[in-house]
Amino acid sequence: METQTVKSKIPKLSNSFFPDWYNRHGIKMKVVVSSDVYVYLKNGDVANLTITKEEEKGKFQLKYEIRFSIRESIEGIIILNKKALSGAFGLSDYCPNGSEWLIERYGGNSAYQGRYIRWEDFLNLPCPGTSHDGDPNLSIFLDGKIKMAVKNLLDSK
Repeated sequence: METQTVKSKIPKLSNSFFPDWYNRHGIKMKVVVSSDVYVYLKNGDVANLTITKEEEKGKFQLKYEIRFSIRESIEGIIILNKKALSGAFGLSDYCPNGSEWLIERYGGNSAYQGRYIRWEDFLNLPCPGTSHDGDPNLSIFLDGKIKMAVKNLLDSK
């Protein structure tokens, strides 16, 4: 898939200075396990994300779960290549053809239709959200530990 140069755009910001598509609880996401095989991130009992290497070389599976209550949750799986995973987690900027409209409409540095949108260290999977609780999008603040865990996974053989 071809990529194109897309200018970054500052998103509309909430009163808390988060992008208006980002849920404030994303700042609570932390690295629980980091290895050369997988990365596991968790936000208490509310959300989690596991990033694992796929059997197909250069591909990664992102499996996430968001819990709304004891009986209600949503799960999703996203497959990304190295460039896209790097772009999602703030190690580079990446926007394949057909995804630039996300940045133009919502603001951001990096976006991939149906997979993620990111502005600076604010990431949403799989797309922009409403920023409200109950939104089926996973928000993650990309601190140094999360970025390093993903970089190590990308760099491992």
